[in-house]
Amino acid sequence: PAFAAQPRLRALEAEAVRDAARGHRERRAAAVGRRRREEAEAREATLEAVREEEEARLTEMIDRCRAEAAEEERQALAALAAVADEETAVAVSEVEGAQRKEAEEALAAVRVRM
Repeated sequence: PAFAAQPRLRALEAEAVRDAARGHRERRAAAVGRRRREEAEAREATLEAVREEEEARLTEMIDRCRAEAAEEERQALAALAAVADEETAVAVSEVEGAQRKEAEEALAAVRVRM
């Protein structure tokens, strides 16, 4: 009877080994899947951080360019205003000179008549 149980015992042992191997493979596959998911999540988080950093850098660059353009526009308008002021002063001076000349001529004409 003990000798007859040997093949059955060997079959049970083989089945236990197969079950253990299957369990090991399943645990290993689950661990590999978990590791791959974690790596994918880490890559995704890294990409998101890089994207946010790049977006912040570009936003800063755009803001700086806008500020520079606004300053250039302000300076150009100030230069135009200065030119306009100068041209206005020249025109006023010319008008005043012409008026003075007319007044002097009129006064000279009155003196001649007297």
